[in-house]
Amino acid sequence: MNVKTLAAIIGTASMLVSCEFNLWGPSISEVSVCEKPNPSEGCEKNQNTFQPTTPRIFATAKLDNAVEGTKVKVLWRLTQSPTAKNVRIYEKEFTTKLDQSQITTALAPAKTWIPGTYEVSFSLSEDQSKRETQKFQVK
Repeated sequence: MNVKTLAAIIGTASMLVSCEFNLWGPSISEVSVCEKPNPSEGCEKNQNTFQPTTPRIFATAKLDNAVEGTKVKVLWRLTQSPTAKNVRIYEKEFTTKLDQSQITTALAPAKTWIPGTYEVSFSLSEDQSKRETQKFQVK
């Protein structure tokens, strides 16, 4: 092996080592819900129970390895109540910005929350198998 070939191999290897690789693609983790999120961090602690008069419930999910333009779908559902089961309440798709590491969204009822069990799910729009869900109750 000549000196030029060796230098090219070493140069390429050093560039590869300094690059950040996203071998596993984007993922979602640490979904939490709360009544009062931190403006920069979102829901810092998960809150499991809310009052029917809660004006708005927030949900936050951490994004891992998400590049700009990653599409994330958020789905809010009422899973169980005395009068309904598995009701889709609201769905929205977000497109991530450069260096975005979380998504925080909120849902407010028309009047009051129906007592029951709810869930909010965050998923990657192109890969629904990468879904994270948080359940909560309104009592």
